Amino acid sequence: MRQLAVKLPAKASEQKLRTKSKVSIKKIRTKRGEIDMYSFSQLCCVGYLCYLSVLDIQKRRLPEGLLAAGVGVAAAVAVLKIFLGFGPLLLSLAGAAVGIAFLWISKITDEAFGYGDSILIIALGLFLGLWKLLYLLMAAFGLSAIYSMVMMKKQNFQRTTTLPFVPFFGAAYVILLLARLF
Repeated sequence: MRQLAVKLPAKASEQKLRTKSKVSIKKIRTKRGEIDMYSFSQLCCVGYLCYLSVLDIQKRRLPEGLLAAGVGVAAAVAVLKIFLGFGPLLLSLAGAAVGIAFLWISKITDEAFGYGDSILIIALGLFLGLWKLLYLLMAAFGLSAIYSMVMMKKQNFQRTTTLPFVPFFGAAYVILLLARLF
């Protein structure tokens, strides 16, 4: 019987292989330690959604300037992800296409689903990509359905009652972050 001899790489060359295959992620130093850019971008997105949620609850209208800034930042992040090797642009564009489909739905339903919500979906689609956006939409619509059923059961809502949708985006985003799906 012949035995196969397998030569294992030396530890130094093995270490070189490992470091070449990993993309280095920039870290931000704070007084309490370091945070990587991905986590920082997730925290920024949570803060953005929380601020928009408060505005949506109070005014039932989202400022166009904040939405346009969100789309611009999300587009910049999508391009940056390509250069860092985190994902293809096609998934981000597909996520934005979902938001454009929601814009069309807003138009044909006379804004039953608001234009602001649709523009926010474009921004989130660019930022998250198609598949994560679909998870977020399923979770947000599920949370809003549960909330609506509870409120109808308590007889505080009618079937025609409108409610702000951005808080459900924020809650779903945080839940998916905690569940480590993002």
